[in-house]
Amino acid sequence: MSKGILSMGDSVAGLRTSWCLLAAVIASACRIDPYVAPSPPDAVVVDGTDATTDGGDGACKPGNDGDGDSIADCAELEDGVPFTDPTVFNGFHVIAGDKPSGSGTCNDLDDYAEMEGHFDTPVQELNAYAGWQFETGDDRYTDPGFGFAPAWPGQGDRGAFGLRYRGQIGLAAGTHCFRIDIGATDDFLNSRNACGQIYVGVGGPPAKALAETGLGAETKGPATGCVDVPSDGAYPIDVVFWFFDVTFQTAKLDLRHCAGATCTPDAAITAAMVQVR
Repeated sequence: MSKGILSMGDSVAGLRTSWCLLAAVIASACRIDPYVAPSPPDAVVVDGTDATTDGGDGACKPGNDGDGDSIADCAELEDGVPFTDPTVFNGFHVIAGDKPSGSGTCNDLDDYAEMEGHFDTPVQELNAYAGWQFETGDDRYTDPGFGFAPAWPGQGDRGAFGLRYRGQIGLAAGTHCFRIDIGATDDFLNSRNACGQIYVGVGGPPAKALAETGLGAETKGPATGCVDVPSDGAYPIDVVFWFFDVTFQTAKLDLRHCAGATCTPDAAITAAMVQVR
């Protein structure tokens, strides 16, 4: 066979060589180097509620406050308190209703039904995370001295008004005591011409105020009432401030709470303890 013409053996050998080279090239092009994924970034434990407040991506965004109650969503998810929730406003639903006529006596609020009747037709309503701890010479509840946050949308009545703070409070099983102080004393002239009441419902709406102080009340000074809570849960709470200013007096409201059969109420009721209802 002449030179330049491949024999059958040469052809087979050449093909083998070509296939080997091709296989080597393919193997080189397709080989995947060992890869170790980096550690995931620190994760925030979230639940389904956060997805609705932070855009639906399930991520907790620092500083975001989806329900507008001044407590950041991340804080509400991470604080270990079951009563804080990024989709539920923590605080009271405050209703400005009827205003006292002639005096701020507790006789206008003999029981729960009569109290509710004075707030059936709201003048203004507000979900507030502050505004139930004050002592001020201001005489409109919309004035800065009452400390409402957020601020009321409109101006309130001067010198005479009724406020109902409505919510549900998280309580553990056992005895709980509540105290309300509006600055009244046994002296008629210092009765503040006002009434302060606390209602806590356990097993149904309360018939009477758990604690009551002020003009026409049995207790003129700070009043305390205790209730036995059968099980851990959320219970309705109402606080009423019924105010009629005829002596240029200060307006005061101070709420306190404690847990235990022999406890003395000395802890403030914070927004984190209460949800609007």
